[in-house]
Amino acid sequence: MFRSFLECHVDLDNCLNDENYLKYILAALFENIRKKLKASKSNNPFLAEISKIENKAEQFDEANVELTKLKNEGF
Repeated sequence: MFRSFLECHVDLDNCLNDENYLKYILAALFENIRKKLKASKSNNPFLAEISKIENKAEQFDEANVELTKLKNEGF
């Protein structure tokens, strides 16, 4: 629980001190979405619910587009 509090505090501090920090968080989020959607194609039982999402391809493409935009901006 303390670790979660500490991570939130660090993220808040970084957001307050760096106006671009949120873009780093978004880049990590989109990268995580891509990884989870890609991994859900396998028979991984931990990702079984993700494999049931009907518009996975659209979400994967959307995450790719957003991540590419952020990478082009330097994030």
